[in-house]
Amino acid sequence: MNKSLPPAEQIHVWLGEPSVDWSKIRNSEDLPQFTQRDRHPAELIRSEILAKHKKALVIYGGIHFRAIDQMRSLVEKAYPQSSFVIEPYHDHGQVSDSGALERSIPLGSDPVLLVGNVHLDGAKALLYLGPASSLTESPQTPDLYLDESFRREINRRSVILSGSPISEGVPPVSPKYLAK
Repeated sequence: MNKSLPPAEQIHVWLGEPSVDWSKIRNSEDLPQFTQRDRHPAELIRSEILAKHKKALVIYGGIHFRAIDQMRSLVEKAYPQSSFVIEPYHDHGQVSDSGALERSIPLGSDPVLLVGNVHLDGAKALLYLGPASSLTESPQTPDLYLDESFRREINRRSVILSGSPISEGVPPVSPKYLAK
C-alpha cells in the first residue's frame, strides 16, 4: 500500500540501532559503537525528521525517553519540547487512583489516550488498553530455544554485552499476566 502512495505521503521507517557487524565482535572492547544506541537514533531524529520540519512516531523502550543522555534528552537539546511521550498503562503507580480510572472506562472500550495526571518521568499521556489485571506479555519466540545455532549466537552476544549468558530453560509458551 505504501508504494501506491505519492512519495510525500508514504510512511518512512527509520531503524534506530547503529549497525553492528557481529561477526567481528569477540568481546566488549570490540563494541565501542554500542554506546551509540541513543546517540544514533537521536541524530536520525534531529537530522532526518526535525531539521526537515517533519513529524514522526518514535517507538522505543521507555528508558530511552527518561534518563539524561538518553535519546529524548539528546534530541531535545537541539529541539526543546519536541517530544510528546506516551507510556502504555499497566498500573505501577502511574495514576493516583487506578481503581477509579479503570471503573471509569467501560469494559471492551477501544484504546483510550489519557492525558494529564500521569506519574512517569516525562510522559505526558498513558495509552489505556484495558484493566491492568487483563494485560499480558507475549511469550518469547520459539526460535530462541528451538534453533540451537541461533541460541548460541544470542547467548554469545549476551555474554559480551552483560557478562552473563541468557537464562537457561524453555521460556513460557503462553502469555503471562503483567499484574501480580
